[in-house]
Amino acid sequence: MLISVINENGLRFNVRLVKKGERYGLVKDGAPCLVHKNKDPLVEFYDARYPIDGEIGQFVARYDRAMLTEDAEVLQKRGLCLHGGVPDWSIDGACMVMVLRALKKAAKCSDVDKRTGSACALKTGHNGDHTDEYGGQW
Repeated sequence: MLISVINENGLRFNVRLVKKGERYGLVKDGAPCLVHKNKDPLVEFYDARYPIDGEIGQFVARYDRAMLTEDAEVLQKRGLCLHGGVPDWSIDGACMVMVLRALKKAAKCSDVDKRTGSACALKTGHNGDHTDEYGGQW
């Protein structure tokens, strides 16, 4: 899952879900060095202005999905500071609503995948709307 959100300052962040078995982390010899081994996915945030870590931007922060979903109510109101040393690197509450919705849909899609074997892709539309493979917007 990869989605984009634009914070209240107009900065675009790419948000990536890293599932068990997927690679992440520092890129060495053309591939990320680490393999995620836990059941609970990781959620990574990238500053899209700087395509340092491939096409998705400069890596900013990584969280366990459970941490974000457990604090969902607070994050939807206050947002999330991704890095205290860089004022630009924050996600406001409205963007966190979108991120948390995407995480919820991704979890449902994982359940569908296990039962039916079908893929359930989440993608960002050209107009900023987000859709799933079934045409549902969020």
